[in-house]
Amino acid sequence: MNKNEKNFGAFLRQIRLTEVRENVKTSLRKLAEEAEIDPAYLSRIERGEIQRPGRETIEKIAAALCRMKELQEAECEELNRRLLLKAKYKLSDAALLGLKPHQISA
Repeated sequence: MNKNEKNFGAFLRQIRLTEVRENVKTSLRKLAEEAEIDPAYLSRIERGEIQRPGRETIEKIAAALCRMKELQEAECEELNRRLLLKAKYKLSDAALLGLKPHQISA
């Protein structure tokens, strides 16, 4: 991995502490509580000890950040996509485009 490329944990920590709404910093413990995951587990993710948490865990973290930072729906969807892609999960073409299931014609 390139030294300049952040691992998933560092990327998540950056988002938790600085991105989106800079005036709303989120503590690790509060985020873990809101996401209903163990604070020690979240800490291990942020330290890079867990390189690729489960998809469901990432989605819980994204949803918790959205609630805590009071993001709009489009911002939440973008945050979820960014976290999943950073953890190297594949997204459907619709998800990459930000489309909802009802917006896709069969």
